[in-house]
Amino acid sequence: MKKRLLLIPVTAIAVIAGIWTQKPVTAKAADDFVIVLDPGHDATHVGARGYGLKEEELNMKIALSCKAELEKYDGVKVYLTHPTIDCGLPGSSTRECLYSRPDYAQSVGASLYVSLHNNAGMDTSGHEVYYPNANYIPEFNVEGAALAQCISDKLSDIGINDRGIHTRDSNGDEDDGTNWYDDGSRADYYAVIRGSKKNGFIGLIVEHAYISNANDASLLGDDNMLALMGQADAQGIAEYYGFAKKSGIIYSNDRWGMYNDGELQSDYNGLSSNNNGWWKITNGYVDFDYTGIVYDEERGWWYVKDGAVQFGYNGLKSNENGWWKITDGYADFGYTGITYDEERGWWYVKDGAVQFEYNGLKYNENGWWKITDGYVDFEYTGVAYGEESGWWYVKDGAVQFGYNGIKSNENGWWMITDGYVDFGYTGLLYDEESGSWYYIEDGKVRFDYTGLVKHNDSLYYVDKGLMNMNYSGEYKSDGHTYVITNGYVTQVKHSWDDGVTVTEATCTDNGIIRYTCKSCDETKEEVIKAKGHEYSWVVAKPATTSEEGLEEYKCLVCGDVKETRKLEKLKTEGDKKTDNNNVSDKNITDKDVADKDIANKNITDKISSDNKASADNKQIDRSTKDDVISSVNNQ
Repeated sequence: MKKRLLLIPVTAIAVIAGIWTQKPVTAKAADDFVIVLDPGHDATHVGARGYGLKEEELNMKIALSCKAELEKYDGVKVYLTHPTIDCGLPGSSTRECLYSRPDYAQSVGASLYVSLHNNAGMDTSGHEVYYPNANYIPEFNVEGAALAQCISDKLSDIGINDRGIHTRDSNGDEDDGTNWYDDGSRADYYAVIRGSKKNGFIGLIVEHAYISNANDASLLGDDNMLALMGQADAQGIAEYYGFAKKSGIIYSNDRWGMYNDGELQSDYNGLSSNNNGWWKITNGYVDFDYTGIVYDEERGWWYVKDGAVQFGYNGLKSNENGWWKITDGYADFGYTGITYDEERGWWYVKDGAVQFEYNGLKYNENGWWKITDGYVDFEYTGVAYGEESGWWYVKDGAVQFGYNGIKSNENGWWMITDGYVDFGYTGLLYDEESGSWYYIEDGKVRFDYTGLVKHNDSLYYVDKGLMNMNYSGEYKSDGHTYVITNGYVTQVKHSWDDGVTVTEATCTDNGIIRYTCKSCDETKEEVIKAKGHEYSWVVAKPATTSEEGLEEYKCLVCGDVKETRKLEKLKTEGDKKTDNNNVSDKNITDKDVADKDIANKNITDKISSDNKASADNKQIDRSTKDDVISSVNNQ
C-alpha cells in the first residue's frame, strides 16, 4: 500500500475547507465553441476515385481523427454532418444533401464549419484551403484567411506540398441565391462556404491531397497519414482560436471529468481538485455517490462524503481496506499508537490503520496496554507477550511495572522483575515459594528440559526443568559420559580417538603420542619408549684386487657405527699362478690346496651369511618398531 502525504498550501486548505460541500459549478452549453466537421461526400454521393482509393472513405477517416483531436481541447464541442459514411439525408439529391449540411451546422449552434475533402483531376499534388471571400461579411474573409493559413501550415509540417489558401467567387449571373448575396455582392462559389456565411459562421474547405497523383495517393493509402492529416486540421484550428487542452476537472459532455492534456483519464481512480475542492474520481469522472475513505496513489488516504474530501473530520472511519485514523480529513499515516474514539473506544493504530490482527503490548501516554485483536483488553490479567516489547505481567489490561515474582500464562511460567520477564537470564534459579531450583532459559521455566546445566562453574543434573539432588549415576550427552553424585557432576569420561604421533621414538630418545576426545577438544599425551640400537656387520666398502675393503659394525635403525674392520684385497690371476708355482717349492700338497679352497669358500659364505643376517636384523628391527607402536596404541 503506497502512502504519500498530500501537500496543500495553508491558504488553499482554508478555501477548500470552507466550500467542500459544494459541487462543481455546471457549465452552460452556450459557453462551448461548436465546430461542425463535414466529411465530404458519402456512400450515396460519392467523391473522386484514384489508385484504388475512394474519396468519401478517406474524408471520413480524416474527419474522425480531427474530431478526436479537437475534443481534447477545453470548451470545444464537435459534431459531424454524418457520423458514418452513409448519407445523412437519405433519398436526397447531391444538391439537396450539400445544401443541408450548413443548415445542420446552424441547428447545433455552430461557430465554425469545416468541410474535409481530397482533390482530383489535375496532374499536381498537395493541399489547399478555401475560405470566404471579402463580400457580405468582410470580417469572415479576414478571420477565414488567418484560420486557413494556420491549417495549411500544420499540413505542411507533416510533409504535404503546400498549394496555398484561396477564395473563389461564383461565376454565374443567375439570381437564384447561388451567385449573389442579399446585399448584391458576388457570392462565394462553394455552396458550403456560401451557406455557412449566410447562416452566420465561417465555412472552410480543406483539400488535403490529390487522389489522382501517385505520390499523394501513396500518402492517402496510409491510415497513419490520414490520422495525421486530421490532427493537423484540428491543431491549426486550435492554434488560431487559442484553445487550451483540457486539464483538471472539467465539465464536458454533461459530466464532470478529469482530463490531462486533453484526454479523459478514464483509467484514473483517486483524488483530484478544481477551484471548488478535492473530489473522488472513479474511472475519470467525479463520483458524487461515494462516501468513505478513498486511496489516492499520490496523495494518500482521505475521508470522502458525497464525492468531496471532508477536511474538517477527526476520528476513525472505515473502507473496504480497513479502519483508519482520520485527522482533518486525512488518514494520518504518521500516527502510530493507541488512539481513542468516542464511539468505538481505545484501538491500536499503526501508520494510520487500525491493526485488528495485532495481539500484544503497546504504549501511549497513559502506560502500556494489552492489545487483543487491535483493541485495548481491559479484561485481561496475566503474563502477556508483545512482539516488540517482550513479556510483561498485566492486570486489568495495564502492565504492572511494580511487580516482582513468578507468574504464569497459557504459554508457561515466567520470571518477573519490575513487571518484566527477564529474557536476559538463563540458568538455575531458586524459588522460595516452592523451595526448588528451576532451570530457566531466556526468562522462561523449561519444564521440557532434561539434561545438564552449568551454574557457578559446576554442572548439575536437571530433570524436567527441576534440579534433581537425589540422582546419582551416569548421564550420557554430547558423546560424553558424566558421573553424577547427588545431582552434581563429579567426573567426565571422554571417548578417545586412535591417537596421532607427535614425536617419533628413536634408539636413544622417547617419543610422544597425542589422543583427542571424539566429542570435544579435550586431549591427552602418552610416552613412546626409546628402542635401543640394533647393531650388525655391514660392508661399507667392498675389497678389490688393488685395495682393501671396509666392514662396519652399524645400527640398522639410526646408522650409528660402533666399530670397523678391514677386508683383505682380492687375489689376482698372477697371484694365483705364483702361488701354484710355489707349491712344489713349498711342498704344498694337494690336500693343502684343497684345504685352502675350503677356507676361502668358508670366508665367502660367512660374508654372505653376515650380510643376510644384517638384512634380517633390519627387518626384525622394523617389525619390532611396529609392534611397539601397536602395543602403545592398544593400551
